[in-house]
Amino acid sequence: MKPDSILPDKTKPARILIVCRYHFSRFAGGSEFQSWMLSKELSDRGWDVHYASEMNHVPDPPVLEGVTLHGLPEDPRYPEGNRKPLRELMQELQPDVVVAKVYNLYVRDAMLEAPEDAVKIWWLAAELDGRLGKFLWQSLKTQGILRFVKVLPKNLMLRWGAAQGRRKADIVLQQYAGQTKGIRSGRSQLAVMHNSHPPVPSSEIQIHDGRPQILWVATLKSGKRPELFWKLAERCSDLDVKFIMAGRTQRPYQDAQIKQLESTIANFTWVGQLSREEAARQYSAAHLFVCTSMSEGFSNTFIEAWMHGVPVLSTGVDPGGYLREQGLGFCVDSLDQLEAAVRDLIKNQEKRKAIGEKARMVANNDFNLGKNADIFESIVTERGVRMPERSGDERKG
Repeated sequence: MKPDSILPDKTKPARILIVCRYHFSRFAGGSEFQSWMLSKELSDRGWDVHYASEMNHVPDPPVLEGVTLHGLPEDPRYPEGNRKPLRELMQELQPDVVVAKVYNLYVRDAMLEAPEDAVKIWWLAAELDGRLGKFLWQSLKTQGILRFVKVLPKNLMLRWGAAQGRRKADIVLQQYAGQTKGIRSGRSQLAVMHNSHPPVPSSEIQIHDGRPQILWVATLKSGKRPELFWKLAERCSDLDVKFIMAGRTQRPYQDAQIKQLESTIANFTWVGQLSREEAARQYSAAHLFVCTSMSEGFSNTFIEAWMHGVPVLSTGVDPGGYLREQGLGFCVDSLDQLEAAVRDLIKNQEKRKAIGEKARMVANNDFNLGKNADIFESIVTERGVRMPERSGDERKG
């Protein structure tokens, strides 16, 4: 129970605390982007929104776009992590709702240290969150035996800690129906809230004219399998098509490796890490988007491509069945099938355009920020959290 001295003031908006290791300004990942988009939207709707992340230098004043920022020490030591600072922050803020995203020790800390009567939400991010066996198997395949054994103790500790937290969640928020398959939900209520993106202006939509460009966007690491994309470019060297790879490397030697590929594969270009504005221009210019990842949660890159009217081709990843069931692109099982799909869609401009138009229509409906914020509000108010007072219908959705 909350101490009498800090019982909630019914005249003030309910308080939401979102906990994520990084803020979007420090690390521009998909989970960080989604956490920040929701934070800003809820703040615009009148909620008292706070965001806790590792940040040694918090802006002064600590309010950004209506959201109050709270800094936790960067790169804390394991296994304790930032549990104590987060506990102190919980005691100070007494939030009505606590949301934890990204499956790490912050799920443990946020769910275990939240006030007893707060609504506690674990918001899934990656496909392998909560699936220890599958996570370890993929780690073994991508890291090799020596690296796998070296980091195994830390991985087990992180996953065990996160599992402690998720079992305390009142609500497990899925990115699509069935994402928690194979995870014991226990006492938690399951709910679905899609990822959200701002709408794309009509002037930036791909109309599928001109020389085709094929885009790949991700961090260049083993689980994303970037080598499949440059192999695809080599196989399609006879086509008048430009293959563009965007994303940061993780090792210094990778830069030289990719620059060497640029010199040997005539139709392949690496543009490095992009700002959100630069990435938007690449999506606007792309005719196809390719994903070669081994696993994803619900990739923001899919949504960004669809919102720009760009079909998605994926090697095995099909979150929510949007590729196979709704036809917003193709999900294939091999490099041969990927090449065949590329050749088919490059040859058939009208088919590619029709898929892109449908993808944009579906994306603008399912991944609408206002609509998904409505879902979030409905979930927490059903648990007794009071809505902010509004004059008339001020919702954006």
